[in-house]
Amino acid sequence: MSASDIPPELRTENFFHHIDMGFLNRRLCITALGPVRAQFSERMKPGTDHMTVLSNDHLLVTMLLDVCQALKAPTLLEALTLSKQRHLFRSTERLSPCPEVYEKARRVEHLVELDLDFGKPVRIACVTCP
Repeated sequence: MSASDIPPELRTENFFHHIDMGFLNRRLCITALGPVRAQFSERMKPGTDHMTVLSNDHLLVTMLLDVCQALKAPTLLEALTLSKQRHLFRSTERLSPCPEVYEKARRVEHLVELDLDFGKPVRIACVTCP
């Protein structure tokens, strides 16, 4: 089963969301924490080994999703109807393949495969980890 087999009503239903660590932009996520940024700094573990970084990334994801919940962040489709650039959203979306991510490109883009036509392509850009 692939994401394209999942009907839109299930993809947009209110359920547990997660952020894939491959898409984690730490600096952007920490900025989005807003007023709870200090709490993240207090709770994160010191160290640069793989397991410590992974643990801190999971903490960051959990706290960011809690912020999205508190702000009632809209889905991508809802955010697009607001006509605001760079609007925070939270939803599960189907993305086009992006093989250049494995070539360690600094910035990659995915086309979002939406069920509605917005008259122009919708892209999500990611800055890859060094």
